[in-house]
Amino acid sequence: MKSPLLTMAILAVLACCTWSCGDSASEAATTAPTENTINQPAGNPNAKLVGEKWLRGQLSAQLGSQKLNLSGASQTELNGIEVTKSQATYGEDETTIVSITDLGKFGSNLGGVTPWLGKSINSTTGSSFQRSSYVENYPSLETYNAEKQLATISALVGNRFLVTATSTSMRTTQLRDAVATMELEDLAKGE
Repeated sequence: MKSPLLTMAILAVLACCTWSCGDSASEAATTAPTENTINQPAGNPNAKLVGEKWLRGQLSAQLGSQKLNLSGASQTELNGIEVTKSQATYGEDETTIVSITDLGKFGSNLGGVTPWLGKSINSTTGSSFQRSSYVENYPSLETYNAEKQLATISALVGNRFLVTATSTSMRTTQLRDAVATMELEDLAKGE
């Protein structure tokens, strides 16, 4: 991406998408939830946000078979609340975008950012679908938009960090597996 603002705008739009891409709706996530990863509030409104450099360092040098192209981090606002956000593009054609957002200041008010959290979702429209799942025991939402051939995975890691990955070159199961290779346990511990 040529502009960090364009990248952030694209990531914000994609994170809000409710349709994803790639697999049949019957393919379910293989990792089961644990007691401490579901239905718990994230962070606290007085939380200290992690640093931009640290959060950027949480982006993998490679995502599945795709190598990192460009990465960055900034402090910005999401729904009027200050967040730290890192983002990266992967693949030769930059067809995969990953962002990590520190939602620590949201406290338990995650409804506008993760409305799928704590819900069982499994809906299909034609070849497009949306389903709740888990990535390495962290609650997630997988979507596939068949028309755009766009796969999206959003996972809440450590009840604080929203990891969102979108790709037009990977199926949802491939994208979920690629996100699972990130150091999510280290991310959950924070800075």
